[in-house]
Amino acid sequence: HPQAESTIALYSKTRQLTLQIPIKLFAENRFTASEEKVIGHVLQSISKHCDQMLLDLQTLLEKDQLNLSDSDQLSQIHDQMLEAYGYTILFYQNCQNLSLSRQNETQAIEHHKSLFVPSQD
Repeated sequence: HPQAESTIALYSKTRQLTLQIPIKLFAENRFTASEEKVIGHVLQSISKHCDQMLLDLQTLLEKDQLNLSDSDQLSQIHDQMLEAYGYTILFYQNCQNLSLSRQNETQAIEHHKSLFVPSQD
């Protein structure tokens, strides 16, 4: 079923993001340990939710034939997976923005220090 294939593709993309996001975000050390923990928890929750949706999809597809209510359920699982994928991307973008903001703030502080704090030569 095409919608099932699309759902599985979304699952794969979402799971891949949840694994790559911490590697990309935490490399620059701009988050505190507690922030990293929260980010990890959110990503783990997304992963668990997606795993459950995939199990629901698998259970649905194991039936010999899909009826109308199964088709509705398939659409619902697809929509939920699409929502999880979109949320994961948005979450990552928000975390990136926070990281970049902190980088800019650090650079601005260093710039002001170089202008106004006498060197210790």
